[in-house]
Amino acid sequence: ALLLKFKSLPLQTIHYPEIVRLSERMERFDRDMERHQLAFTPNLPREEKIRRIARTFVCEAQVVFATLSGAAQMLSVGSSSSSDLPVISMQHPIFGDAINNLDDSDSMFECVVIDEAAQATEPSSLIPLALGAKRCILVGDTQQLPATVLSSGNVAVAYGLSLLERVCLAGTQPRMLSQQYRMHPAISSFPSRYFYNAKLKDDDSVKGEKRVRSYHSDPIAPRFGPYIFMDVRAGSEERRHKSVMNRAEAQLAAAIYAELRNRMSPQEKRRFDDDTGMGVRRNA
Repeated sequence: ALLLKFKSLPLQTIHYPEIVRLSERMERFDRDMERHQLAFTPNLPREEKIRRIARTFVCEAQVVFATLSGAAQMLSVGSSSSSDLPVISMQHPIFGDAINNLDDSDSMFECVVIDEAAQATEPSSLIPLALGAKRCILVGDTQQLPATVLSSGNVAVAYGLSLLERVCLAGTQPRMLSQQYRMHPAISSFPSRYFYNAKLKDDDSVKGEKRVRSYHSDPIAPRFGPYIFMDVRAGSEERRHKSVMNRAEAQLAAAIYAELRNRMSPQEKRRFDDDTGMGVRRNA
């Protein structure tokens, strides 16, 4: 019925919106039929059916969000004749016959964007690239902490190197985003000079009266400026299951929060609660 209606419409400008809608409905119908056939394909394991149906949703999406390791679920997985272990068969225009993407074409995605690329190990960053992207954008800061590697020695140093760092070391000039929108100028001054050769600039939104607080210039307790360093010598770390905590530091942080809030005007309190997320907790 859709095809007959599509053919019956004359090619006139006034009918273009209806033609587009019918075309989109036909495409959705084709995709639904493909998923239906996959769901009822005999001799196909249930896990493989789910994986292939999931790929149809990935292929029709304009944007796909995933973790680096989660992207591995989109790689082709087959069964091994010599063992029960899964075999990943991949084909990539750069890596050659070792890589085979999902659609058996040169690339599955137009572009892969990896956020916090400096905090990911190089092998992890290669996982989404195995899907065959035509280009890759690495977004990160090589001056920040690298990926967490539990090993030690030279192996840890080599494994902890991110793909972003390797590309930069190979001679690619990164493009720096020189405008910062979060830190008070008193806070951004040091990292700008020490890490970024004074190239990091403050946006107007973090300057002037917009970032001034009443406790910055308190005559009684001037220590509450834009930033402070406090040595909690009495504190010590405690381990509980897999977590680490420091009771003295937590108690001090709570006391500072309460003291700062007591010094604020009602308007500042609302803004402070919104910034710290405590407003939601108070209302819970």
